Amino acid sequence: MRKHHFEIIISTCDKFSDLWEANALLLNQNWPERPATWLVTDVPTDRKLQGIEIISAGEGLEMPDRLAVAMEKIQSEYIVFTLDDYFFTQPIDEAKLHRVLEYMEDKHVDYVQLYPQPRDFLRRDGAKESKEYPGIYMLDIREGNYKVVLTPGIWRKDFMLKTLKGGMNAWQYEVSLTDTARKVGAVCATSNCGELPYLDVIRKGKLLRKANAYFRKNPIYRSDREVMKRRDEWVLNLRTWLKFWMPRGVLQAMKKMMIRLGHRFYSPVS
Repeated sequence: MRKHHFEIIISTCDKFSDLWEANALLLNQNWPERPATWLVTDVPTDRKLQGIEIISAGEGLEMPDRLAVAMEKIQSEYIVFTLDDYFFTQPIDEAKLHRVLEYMEDKHVDYVQLYPQPRDFLRRDGAKESKEYPGIYMLDIREGNYKVVLTPGIWRKDFMLKTLKGGMNAWQYEVSLTDTARKVGAVCATSNCGELPYLDVIRKGKLLRKANAYFRKNPIYRSDREVMKRRDEWVLNLRTWLKFWMPRGVLQAMKKMMIRLGHRFYSPVS
């Protein structure tokens, strides 16, 4: 298998700087021999992280603007992108990533999401599994939102640059990604092969319960952050379940009703 050159971006900001040391510790333990790694933040800092170069893009800059600054440093055609609150708690097999990169080269793909999803959902949503690369699915992005997202994934640098429009916060940026992919004719895919197994640590500024249990056994991270209530986490999990299993038309009708009741959504009804 031919190796492809890539670099790693961890997107963050000063409000989540309490995560940096623990994130870096696990990254160095589970992926010690890795390509150039950049942690992209806003506020200038004197902190040092082993094996990670910190880019302080500028106080007050939103995520897309911070990433635009980071792009000036990136020399590779491909970027492995992740966020500060995704912790790699298992050894990373880089050969699996090179398999995805080989697929991207072979099929001229711009983006691959590395977030396992139910196979039945992918098929129902129009995704087509590759015969040559089992477990990787070409996505149908003609309809819907969140086909391109900010969970761990591999991006062509040129495609990421096309998404970096100013004047958006992180949530608005993520919502815009799939529509931008449609407009620029990007080819997008997802992999169910577990290339980057991760622990999801923070949601809505609170520590998730599974992550809290992990840190009780592995005291590498201490914080004053509130642990999410069981009820609130159940609601988050229900929303994920509904996304995967409820027909799109029903979801659209529910969203329209909630908008009429005063709820606000970043994503459009589609």
